[in-house]
This record gives sequence, C-alpha cells and structure tokens, in this order.
Amino acid sequence: MDVDDTNRIILGMLAENGRATYSEIAKSAGLSEQAVRRRVKIMLDGGAIRRFTVELGEEARATKAIVLASVESATETSRVSAKLAGLRGVKAVYEITGQYDIAVIMGAPSVAQINSGIDTLRKVEGVTDTNTVIILKTVAPADALRGAAPAEAQGRGAARRPPAPSPQDRGHRAPWRKRRG
Repeated sequence: MDVDDTNRIILGMLAENGRATYSEIAKSAGLSEQAVRRRVKIMLDGGAIRRFTVELGEEARATKAIVLASVESATETSRVSAKLAGLRGVKAVYEITGQYDIAVIMGAPSVAQINSGIDTLRKVEGVTDTNTVIILKTVAPADALRGAAPAEAQGRGAARRPPAPSPQDRGHRAPWRKRRG
C-alpha cells in the first residue's frame, strides 16, 4: 500500500491521539470527514493500519508487591530505607513496627521483573530477611491507600482512642491510661 503525504498526516494524528474523531482529523488535514473515513478504511484494508489499540498506563498494567524486610540490629534502619527507596521499581518505603522493620511497595510490568527487584533488594547491605506478597487486587479507593485521614480524624464521628499497648510495651504506661488506685 502506498502511503502518501495526506495519509501520513492522518496516521500521525491517529498515532498521537487514537481517539481523535474523523472530523478533527479532517480539519487538520484539510479534507472532508468522508474523505478521512475512506482513507482510514483503505489503510486498514491495505495493512498500513493493523489495529487500533489502547496503551495502558503504569497503574493499569503493573504487577505490585509488598516486600517486608528485616534489618540487622547493628545497622541503621533509615540508612537501609534510603538505599531501598532508590531501587528500580520501588514505589514507596515505610519503616514499620513488628517482626519486620521495613515495608517496600514495588511495581513492575511482570512478576519476573518484581522477582528481579526483590533479588536486588535482598543484596542491599543490612537486609537480613524478606517476605513478599503479590497484590492481586486493590479494593480500597486510591485515596485511602495514600493515607487519607479516617472519617473520625476529619471531624465526622466520635474520636477514637489509640489502641491499647502491645504485650511488648507492658512496662510502659500509655499516657491516656489513668492509674487505678
């Protein structure tokens, strides 16, 4: 199929914006809408245009994982966190409490690339152990995952008391608990 200059203009506009209407293309190309329709059909039939498609953004196509990492007790957690934040595919790094010291949110186009990122993460000096979970489905709205304040903190509803101390904290009195006496 021979692609002339006019067809190149049409192809360029479609490549830039696959949702452009025939009338928008016609205005830019100096043609009638019917002429654009005819040319697009001829290019489809002739193979110059194979298909119309959607290019997905990163959020729509990415595989995501949560990697929990333990840090050597002699190593500063913040130093390890800073190193992890600079790794390819790392979306967020959180210093946390509990069995693990750091939670890393990773994203990549495939599980194989997530696995490669985890291998790199494990080689960071100070990381002693990891536990990884692949995110299958996001249920909460995106704002909730970005740390939007709960309704109570926004003044809607009763104020909530902080959670009771864990067994590890038993020797330390929480400031909101009164002595019984």
